Amino acid sequence: MSTELSCIAGRREASKGRYSIVDLAEEDAVEAIARFQEDIRALKKVALVCIIPRTRQNMDPRTPSIEVLRELSVFGARVSSMAAEQLLNSAVLELPVLLNCPVTGSPTTYSFFGVALCPQAANDADELFDLPLSAPFPCINFTSDAFAFAMFVRDVSMNRHGVPPHELASRRDCDALFAACVAQWHKFSSHTLTAFARKTAGTRCPVRISADGLSWHAAHNDPVFAETRKEQHAHDMPCIYATELVERWVAVLDRHSAHFHVKSGQGGGILIAQVANSSKCPLAAMKRTVSTEL
Repeated sequence: MSTELSCIAGRREASKGRYSIVDLAEEDAVEAIARFQEDIRALKKVALVCIIPRTRQNMDPRTPSIEVLRELSVFGARVSSMAAEQLLNSAVLELPVLLNCPVTGSPTTYSFFGVALCPQAANDADELFDLPLSAPFPCINFTSDAFAFAMFVRDVSMNRHGVPPHELASRRDCDALFAACVAQWHKFSSHTLTAFARKTAGTRCPVRISADGLSWHAAHNDPVFAETRKEQHAHDMPCIYATELVERWVAVLDRHSAHFHVKSGQGGGILIAQVANSSKCPLAAMKRTVSTEL
């Protein structure tokens, strides 16, 4: 599975056995999600792919993707408070999971988001062509950028120091750990997005990183479940959201903050008007209301 993933961070998790895959032709979606949540709390899993039952129609790249997305939305509604029609039209499928944070060791809620992927999104003749949202089979991909980053930080801490971050005795070691992990996580994302930028250059739905490196742009709003129209959105790069998350972790470690709800990296993008004429990061240029939920 790891060789099929475009995302470097995703391939890393798959190689560690922390990226699960479930065939909903053989297993109930509600039961699969419940087991995934338990595995998250035990720090055993980081992401989940739920493959819906495959048919000749939903596997045919010539089938309009809107038809497959509608089918995926029905499965998504089974594990969401949202109706299928809402999920098809830009609603968010969110799974909040309360657990002991891999970094702070304290109770923290991490949100995981389900996104619909299908083979038809790779067909440049399809009305909803969008290469990053394509997959070899119709599926729902559940991820949390924030939790994946937290697990990465924990892995690095265990490899360097033999203990998780919240057990480090030296503040200097902790600060150095966080700085190194933010830099590496940003590099993972940059490499992944640069590869997508090369593949989508000259297409109707290009992916790119802003000139200042603070945001990435694509023809969808991450992490909505599905969309029926394609519009360019800008999203924070890890140098922004991972740095903000580290600040929250430090506040918890310093006992200046208690439980918080994490959505870092998937808090939603900003619609870009006339993106072709924009050379700078709109996230830096636009005045935003900063949410208290990272």
